[in-house]
Amino acid sequence: MRNARRLIYGPVPVHDEADVQTGKEHIIMVEDKLDTVALLKAIADSPKRDNSVYHRAMAEARQAFEDAEAALGGPVRLRTKTKVKRNGDYVVKWTFKRID
Repeated sequence: MRNARRLIYGPVPVHDEADVQTGKEHIIMVEDKLDTVALLKAIADSPKRDNSVYHRAMAEARQAFEDAEAALGGPVRLRTKTKVKRNGDYVVKWTFKRID
């Protein structure tokens, strides 16, 4: 955290592997840090991604496992096959088998 405060208030020495070997030191200027702070604020203020489709798909997957276990009468193993159709659709086929 101490370095984080230094990033805002002044130059910070930065070393890369070659500089460590030669003993050189680079300084990042305050303007660069202010640009970085502005970028981080913009990222923090940007709208969040909508994950509702992902959450719905995960709920459907959990339900599919429950349904398969109920239908097959016990724990199941999952095998998947994937395919990209000519029209661009990405298809995933799930096959459940009971674990013996």
